[in-house]
Amino acid sequence: GGAARRLDSLAGKKIAILENSKANAGTVMLAVPKRLQERYGAGAVVKREKGIAGAPSPTILEALTTCDVALVGSAD
Repeated sequence: GGAARRLDSLAGKKIAILENSKANAGTVMLAVPKRLQERYGAGAVVKREKGIAGAPSPTILEALTTCDVALVGSAD
């Protein structure tokens, strides 16, 4: 456990998005990495979707672990 190590820079870092399929979640979750790419040179985005309730599948988790930064959230 414990907190993840803070990144020194976002330049070139791969961003993971875990969307929970709520209304507007995709729009909000894609706006954040776009801004990070424009302002800080962040790299590629890997986006996966899961159902509103429950944990993501092992396949989704495996894809997201290839990334440097993870964004997890929802919108209504």
